[in-house]
Amino acid sequence: MKQVFFSAASVLLLILISSAIAFNPLTVRAQMEFAPPDVSAPQILNPAPTGAGKELISIIPVAQTPPDLIKTFEELHEDKNIIFEIEEFSVKVNKDFSYQARTKKRVRILNDSVISALGELTIPYDSSKSRITSLKAHTIAPDGTIYPCSQVQDLSRYNRAMYSDTKIMVATFSHVTVGSRLEYEVAIDYSRGPVKDTYFEDYYFNFSAPVKELNVSFAIPKALAVAYKEYNLSFKPEITQDKDNVIYSWHMVDMYKEPLREDMLPVSDDRVTDCFQFSSIKSWDDVSAWYYNLIQKNLIITPEIASLAEALTKDKSTIREKTRAILEYMQKDFRYVAMNFGDNGLEPHKTTEVFYNKYGDCKDLSLLCMALLKSIAIDSSITLFNTEFSITDPSKDLPFPTMFDHVLLLVRDPKEGDFFVDPLLDGYDIGQYPLYYQNAYTLVIGKEQGEFKRFPVFGNERIYEEAYFMVDISPDGSATSENHSIWGLDLSIRVRRRYKSMNDEEKSNMFEYLDNVVAGGGELVERGVDGLDATYGPLTSYAKIYNEGKYPIIDNMIIIDLAAYERPDDFTSKKRQNPIFYPYNSIEKKTVTYKIPKGFKVSHIPQDIDLDNGYFSVKRSFEAKISTIIVTEIEEYKRVELPAEKYESLREFCDMLPKKTRQRIVLILKEPLWRRILGR
Repeated sequence: MKQVFFSAASVLLLILISSAIAFNPLTVRAQMEFAPPDVSAPQILNPAPTGAGKELISIIPVAQTPPDLIKTFEELHEDKNIIFEIEEFSVKVNKDFSYQARTKKRVRILNDSVISALGELTIPYDSSKSRITSLKAHTIAPDGTIYPCSQVQDLSRYNRAMYSDTKIMVATFSHVTVGSRLEYEVAIDYSRGPVKDTYFEDYYFNFSAPVKELNVSFAIPKALAVAYKEYNLSFKPEITQDKDNVIYSWHMVDMYKEPLREDMLPVSDDRVTDCFQFSSIKSWDDVSAWYYNLIQKNLIITPEIASLAEALTKDKSTIREKTRAILEYMQKDFRYVAMNFGDNGLEPHKTTEVFYNKYGDCKDLSLLCMALLKSIAIDSSITLFNTEFSITDPSKDLPFPTMFDHVLLLVRDPKEGDFFVDPLLDGYDIGQYPLYYQNAYTLVIGKEQGEFKRFPVFGNERIYEEAYFMVDISPDGSATSENHSIWGLDLSIRVRRRYKSMNDEEKSNMFEYLDNVVAGGGELVERGVDGLDATYGPLTSYAKIYNEGKYPIIDNMIIIDLAAYERPDDFTSKKRQNPIFYPYNSIEKKTVTYKIPKGFKVSHIPQDIDLDNGYFSVKRSFEAKISTIIVTEIEEYKRVELPAEKYESLREFCDMLPKKTRQRIVLILKEPLWRRILGR
């Protein structure tokens, strides 16, 4: 999942330029939001499994490194960044669902590219239900000298009263150099898990970095009847028993897996590999009932909350209008505080606390929104959420609440149909969502049972851009271009947010800069962007530019070069082993009308183009009239999965794309009438 970030000035500049100069046929792909905005980099020294649901990893089978009589395991991997010389993780669960977790790692640094990432070990925990009972960490220098950590800090993760139990311990390693080894061992006691009187955990065997020795074990009391499930697990556990426990253990040596270097991969359960789960929760309905009780416990409607809801919606008639009014109020008056919907953040705070403090995370703000809606007799349901590319179908998993990482609402509308809303989506109107919400998984919370739902697959009207150009070419080769553009929704929202945060001087400076850049060596006659002060919808822009010598006359000819498509970065390797999946539907239209200058006639018009590789197509058509040439171009992407056997033709398509889309229109100076007469 990917996302593209832009500063306000660069975003606005990008669109204004694209509306004023040559059209870039791949801008839709560059502007897509492929991933949520709050994505953190993986921590190499992460002390424990994340508990965030199934992880999509390579389907290349994991195999022990073949014996090599000449080279050691370390020598075989001397070109890597790091080697885990030892990695251990063990859990002992008690009959009251408390448990102890122990992690030990020793990582050897092979080059300086990872030094900055490995300088600190961070261990998050919730002080209300866990404590770090032991932490040993040090650096072993190449000469064998042991250096203790320069400091160990126990910090509050959030500087806000409602999240005071969320802590983080930070150990800072010293003498971190190439060749040194970082070693740590941490033990954590949990008085209970994220859900009282339950135990659930997941673990992934990930050998993207070489591992010399790995030991994993889970001791589960027989009396708790904890379920165990594997997902394409290459290494079966050794299962033993003592008087009270079932013990699952793994011991592996000399492990490494070459990373999968293919992108555009489909999401499927088959691609979840080398993962296993434990859960004592019997069903997803039990998860729903548990969370429903948390909602009822913390859903408090005071007269002040009810009065506010009435005032916000007094002049609104439909459920959608009333919901929009409440969302706009919350997005204006409440601050979002990021706190992952994970082990330390499942239960929402009381609506009275959130209402008073004017801040909260996703579950806090969604519950307050639910309270405001309930105050005016609008029914809604708290909904657990995760994106299409973060997990696979949760209904096929063991009940695992932290598989979901976000909370929003399903609003019930008997007349116009139910709809999802997210209080965090400032700038998105009812029924509008970021691209990465497409086909997301949800669990709608009910009193006795939950309901799995999916977000819709977005049609091409969701990712839609359109531009109109009128290019008036003068007989001397100068040109005046009038350009009208309809922006994409996501880019419009990002630019509008940034623009509204600017003061007058910042806005003036931005447009002064843009005017000079958009002119592109010509003279910007007029410029306008409509919709910056609106609440919703796409922006539109207009630019009028005069360019002296835009189309130089050479040998009595004017040549209009049409932008060729560059070869995409996709499909450069010779072979592919997995299917190709493109996730989004989109369409981009452009119409350019060239006014033929007086005294010239059309000498050459290219052939129409109609190219399609299965998920991407481009059509370019030409229409010649008495005084104009109209060029219409439509670029379209389709959400589709193609078999690996299609790869060769896709690679050939990308190879030939620049050549087949490189075209030109040729205008030639007419002969004077007297010359045509005398020439007969």
